Amino acid sequence: MTGSLLSDADRELLRGSFRRFLQAQWGVPRTPLACTAAQGESLMREIAGLGLFDLGPGRDSGGAAELFVAAEELGRAACAVDLTASFLLNELADRSSNDSDEGARGWLRSMREGVVRPVLAASEAALQADRDTLRGSVIGVEVFPGSTHVAIVAASLRRLFVVPLAQPGVRLQAQSAMGGIELQSIHLEAAAIDAWLALDEPAMFDAASLARGSLCARSLGAARRAFELARQYAVDRRQFGKPIGAFQAVQHRLANCHIAIEGIAELLSFAAALRDADRSEWRFYADSAFAHASDALPRCMLDVQHTFGAIGYAQEHESPRHFRRVHWDMLSGGGRAAACAAVAAHILRAGGMPDRPLDPDAQAFRGEVRRWLADHWTDARQQAQAARPFHLRDRDPQFAKCVGAEGWASLTWPSRFGGMERPVTHQLVLAEEMERNGAPRFGAPIHAAAIMAFGSDAQQAEHLRRIAQGDGIYGIAYSEPDAGSDLASLRTSATRTDEGWVIRGQKIWMTTYWGGHMWVLARTDAAASPPHAGLSLFLMPTDTPGVSIVPADTMYDGKFANVFFDDVKLLPEALLGEVNDAWRILTLALSVERAVIGGGILGRLLQSFDELVRWARQTGPEAAAGLIGAFGARIAVGQALAQRSANAVDQARAGLVEAAVCKVFCSELMEDFFEAALRLGGPAWALSEGASDAVFGGRFEQRLRHSLMHVISGGTNDIQRNLIAYRGLGLPRH
Repeated sequence: MTGSLLSDADRELLRGSFRRFLQAQWGVPRTPLACTAAQGESLMREIAGLGLFDLGPGRDSGGAAELFVAAEELGRAACAVDLTASFLLNELADRSSNDSDEGARGWLRSMREGVVRPVLAASEAALQADRDTLRGSVIGVEVFPGSTHVAIVAASLRRLFVVPLAQPGVRLQAQSAMGGIELQSIHLEAAAIDAWLALDEPAMFDAASLARGSLCARSLGAARRAFELARQYAVDRRQFGKPIGAFQAVQHRLANCHIAIEGIAELLSFAAALRDADRSEWRFYADSAFAHASDALPRCMLDVQHTFGAIGYAQEHESPRHFRRVHWDMLSGGGRAAACAAVAAHILRAGGMPDRPLDPDAQAFRGEVRRWLADHWTDARQQAQAARPFHLRDRDPQFAKCVGAEGWASLTWPSRFGGMERPVTHQLVLAEEMERNGAPRFGAPIHAAAIMAFGSDAQQAEHLRRIAQGDGIYGIAYSEPDAGSDLASLRTSATRTDEGWVIRGQKIWMTTYWGGHMWVLARTDAAASPPHAGLSLFLMPTDTPGVSIVPADTMYDGKFANVFFDDVKLLPEALLGEVNDAWRILTLALSVERAVIGGGILGRLLQSFDELVRWARQTGPEAAAGLIGAFGARIAVGQALAQRSANAVDQARAGLVEAAVCKVFCSELMEDFFEAALRLGGPAWALSEGASDAVFGGRFEQRLRHSLMHVISGGTNDIQRNLIAYRGLGLPRH
């Protein structure tokens, strides 16, 4: 299979033209549309004229990627035309070489012309078939007006039957769901079969995953349209003298919707690309997208309705139609339970979370990292590290030097600074593999990026060499007792003298106080307006006279330090960049940090997730499979968002919004996973390291405590949601 022949640009042209077509032919979905059979037939014939009933693997008209784009646009337009049936029929007929399938081939041309207009249905109930007829019932099928045939995936018979609807042997019984979704129960009594196609087990799984992917895409389109309307409403609607979008509760609600929609869209697009490349892994990612969407999109629709308030109750408003669509589609195709079961089955067969397919270079690099870890991060070294107190386990200077010797501490640097010029995707792979194996820290990517961009020649020569060799690990001294997320209000001062600078003040919560060097953010202009315009950054050794470091214990068994600066004297060359230019440097540094922070979080989570999978394979509790399916799907979404964030940096974009989305999603996923794991395991899983009956060596409960740090550090998730609201959604600040 060659997959889709369309480029990304062609696909976006398809999206735009189909959206305009639906706007013209179907209209803006406000009140429920009383679509007649004649109107439905006319619409579907025109859709066929666009080539959308000809979609299928390897076809010039497009593959799964185009199917999902079209399904998303249909969801956006609140139009229930089914393209999945025609896609599946095209694919199965192309693959079949059975002479008995000639009946299917004969009318495929009619389907592609819009004369035959099928709708897909699945039946788990037993159907009875002879050579030419079918008996039984298929319940709750959404038959778009003007449809001529039903394509029934009969699980019990391992066949797909194509049955005309307008015949004496077919009786339709109308019913309604969600107060507006029109359904039919199809009762078959010696119903004539136009054609049938054999389905082996892989084809059955393919059909189920394709249906889930298409339903997910349609729901995504509905949710995205409703979300866009709610975002604009939050900008326009005023209460208490300002737009409601200026209230943080509304901003965070809409930021949550954006995170959900972007994650599902990214994973669904990835699944389609894999299917069009004839990669078997596509089913796992399509099922994962649906499994996550079945929770996330209905929640998003509730948040949309909350944003609209009472206006969203009105039937003449558009949002109720999307609310119905999302909730119904996410219950269809077996719903969340079937999708999670499919995801869990794949993971349990594999013995752990499957590797995300990568491009050949990144895949080769992942293998290189794994081989290197097998040689250098040996069992003996891991055991020695585990015997140390927890707050010392991140440190192993010899290991860091070994990483530096491979060139991986400068993996993405330009060659003029001695770097390997690898893409950020490789940095993401490295971070995930190191964390998945519990390896100690190394390098200083945030500091290195800023020094390369803003440092003097002398600073670059000194600090970049140290970092590249694995010797340079730097602490970050930003936060203060009265300045955490609001760094613009910090009070630590840097006063210029004839000899250089004098630093006075206090910093708190510095985790890498043991790194040998630190970045210190200080105020150099007390009168600056706005306040963040008067900040500067300094590089200093932690043993500089006047620096006092007072470590404190954390709830996750680690340590951070309070740092006091008592008339600390620095030479002029300690200043990084220009005076009062720290905010610009910080923006760059944070974009680099957050570009890969999600991958690192996922790596730590994957280590425990794989432990849980191994435990479940041995003990086999049913509840564990449900947890594995649900969280395996969410991990797949997190990986898609991490890749998206890395791509933004590789494309020379700051990627602050993409990184914020990824950081929020992955850090809260980590919290949720360990909370759920402790509920699954019970009291024994809450026993701490050293307890005789501790499960997994007490790691799960400790990692729950540790997960809080990831939500707070690197910019708290509340602040990240603010950033998403302001920069990503254009909501007002005040």
